[in-house]
Amino acid sequence: MKRLAAIVMAVFFTAAIAAHACSCIERTLPQEVAETQAIFTGKVTKLEVVKVNDGVSVIEATVVPERVFKGSVPKTVVFITSDGCCYCAPWFDIAHDYLFYAILLNGKLQTNACTRTKLLAKAKEEIQYLEQAAFTAE
Repeated sequence: MKRLAAIVMAVFFTAAIAAHACSCIERTLPQEVAETQAIFTGKVTKLEVVKVNDGVSVIEATVVPERVFKGSVPKTVVFITSDGCCYCAPWFDIAHDYLFYAILLNGKLQTNACTRTKLLAKAKEEIQYLEQAAFTAE
């Protein structure tokens, strides 16, 4: 019986580790703000599967920015995400508001699971910090 319990626990922990295979460097809020090119709030208005690779969907998340704290942000932003584990892709829900931390890569704003991007309802501390920050939207 103990052996069965040990096997079940090993499988459980292995699955948990595999599901979170993205390695992120933890940064403080000031570090994240300094290293991010664009910070803004916005609503996800559309999620569209654009292709499927090996059973994993590549999804375009269309965002309408509402309030820009830092950087130059177009009227519409499209982030690429996926529904698979282990891709460091954030997951968004349609019609929800988020605080986005985005980097500029190949001329496009991008975000990933290693940024502080989160539901706006869970970003009160960050919003207070950003409101008091010394920079203005560029």
